[in-house]
Amino acid sequence: MSMTVMAILGVLGAGLVLGLFFVSHNIEKQKAQRALMVSNISERVRQLNVLIDATPPAYLNKDLKLLILNEVKKRIEKLTELAPEKENFRKGLESVTAQIGETQASTAKPPAPQIKSPEEANQIRNILQQHNKLIEALVQNKTIPLAEGKKYISQIQASYVEANINHSINQAEQSRMAGKTKLAIHNFQKAIAELSKHNQNNMYAQKIAELKNVVAQLQEETGVQGQATEQTTSTNGALSQGLDELLEEDNSWKKKYF
Repeated sequence: MSMTVMAILGVLGAGLVLGLFFVSHNIEKQKAQRALMVSNISERVRQLNVLIDATPPAYLNKDLKLLILNEVKKRIEKLTELAPEKENFRKGLESVTAQIGETQASTAKPPAPQIKSPEEANQIRNILQQHNKLIEALVQNKTIPLAEGKKYISQIQASYVEANINHSINQAEQSRMAGKTKLAIHNFQKAIAELSKHNQNNMYAQKIAELKNVVAQLQEETGVQGQATEQTTSTNGALSQGLDELLEEDNSWKKKYF
């Protein structure tokens, strides 16, 4: 065999080895990229499921729950494409599809939002802030239109407003039953103030009138006027602060888009 032929074969052999190296390297790189994608998508699925589970039913209406479940479904569908051999992804897809069907068919009315303490108010506010951020992200990436995002944000706000008001009313009723008339009047007045603050389009006009009548009756029956106490002011102050922070976050969101 001539030296020229040997040289050509040597070059071809070296090229083949180099080619195999690059092919192998690219395969490993693709595997690593796919594994990273699977990990990231799986983590997002986990976060969305945790958000659903952590949200009390009163703050997760049917439309919002379906929106989040469909986001979960889209991600699990991607996982089944990336790793079709994973049985848990297939089962996860079956599970979320069933959840979507059950939610769509449900006619159950969610319970009225309730907040029992400042600690619970903080917890719920944090959950609702996560919902706010999710809606903002879905608007930014054009998954949902701006008008729909605004609707969901308004619903989230309204739930927290209602919970804040219900807390004051419940506190007032408990004080009334315990014979603590001053405290009862104060809490009813606190609820009236919160309702008046958020009475856009007179949506709470009837409730405000009802509570004012209750306060007037209590004052007429007992001759007692409302008087704040340190405990009540502290509790309601913490709840109101949480509501103000949630509304401020929404105002910041609106400044970006409206």
